[in-house]
Amino acid sequence: PPPQIFIQAEEVIRYLVRGPGLGYVFTRVVVLGPTGRNVAAGMTGGVAYLLQQDDTTAVRINKDTVKLRSLAESTALASQLRNLLEDHLVATGSPRAGEILAQWEEQQSRFVALVPPAEEEGLGLSSSPAQAGVVIADARVRA
Repeated sequence: PPPQIFIQAEEVIRYLVRGPGLGYVFTRVVVLGPTGRNVAAGMTGGVAYLLQQDDTTAVRINKDTVKLRSLAESTALASQLRNLLEDHLVATGSPRAGEILAQWEEQQSRFVALVPPAEEEGLGLSSSPAQAGVVIADARVRA
């Protein structure tokens, strides 16, 4: 299996994504906290799962490189996220991951998957989302 890393510090995450000489490419990323601006800029592979913090989440995502997908569109997306959260809980004892998993039925709708077009087929997703957009917090975003 690919290496896994669990990080809480924002500055370290920024370095891993942009740092020179990076030795690993992360194909699955889960963000449980706030993000900076221009999320997913240059993302060409993998899937990123974002827990929506508020209605500003939508404006921070670079929609030129990814499509916003609801977990309801694909059991593969929902299952993959749940497995990543379970791994995170086991490895770190994260109270946040535990809370999300304990209320999974309600909490999974707060996540949005950022999927580059190259990843859609492998996840069994159509090239255009079933809906005209994905609801992110209280903002409607065109996917």
